[in-house]
Amino acid sequence: MQYSMKKLLLFLCTFSVLSAFAAKPKNHYVRIKTEYGECIIKLYNETPLHRDNFLKLAQSGFYNGTLFHRVIKDFMIQGGDPDSRTAKPDSLLGDGDVGYTIKAEFQDSLFHKKGALAAARDDNPDKASSGCQFYLVQGKVFTDAQLNNLEENRLKFKIPEWQRQVYKTIGGSPHLDRNYTVYGEIVDGLDMVDKIAALATDQNNRPKENVKMEVSILKNREVKKLEKQLLQNSLKSKIIMKS
Repeated sequence: MQYSMKKLLLFLCTFSVLSAFAAKPKNHYVRIKTEYGECIIKLYNETPLHRDNFLKLAQSGFYNGTLFHRVIKDFMIQGGDPDSRTAKPDSLLGDGDVGYTIKAEFQDSLFHKKGALAAARDDNPDKASSGCQFYLVQGKVFTDAQLNNLEENRLKFKIPEWQRQVYKTIGGSPHLDRNYTVYGEIVDGLDMVDKIAALATDQNNRPKENVKMEVSILKNREVKKLEKQLLQNSLKSKIIMKS
């Protein structure tokens, strides 16, 4: 009887481990690779329309060979224009699309911190997002006085204290909050954004040298390895902060 109980417990433990290993990850991640490095982006589940659209385009290879065609230092790098794939050096880019827009998915908790992934858009009254163009935030570090000025003269709302701390330490572009949909964030490879943002550009903010991208979706095995590493890094950071 005791032996059977041990076997049962062993079976249950093994089954639990195997089930956890086989379980589908809760989050989706994509990799953007360029000649200036690569980054890995977590797509937010809180913005399912944007998440699923980006995954669909990435899966089809839509972004491969397109450019980061608009780069502004201390602000952001923008890409995803299908016309950029075959554009001549002096071509003005930014109007290419896929024939549809995506309904805005504003979330107060998702904001334009450094490394945020957000959707570009035109000046449509509904603030609907481009079906394909996106940007990665570089931004800059802000002071309390600068944030106060933004609240009073542009945002017309109070930035939550925890977000202010991020803008004062990590940085970002707070003036875009609640106006453009943020739907992901870089979890590894943030230096890629800094390198591209530092490139020389022309009068239209297009890099003088083409910056092509390759976008792929991380497989379940890669996601599990990544999330394990992210958890370990988070724990290490907490230990350092407490010491």
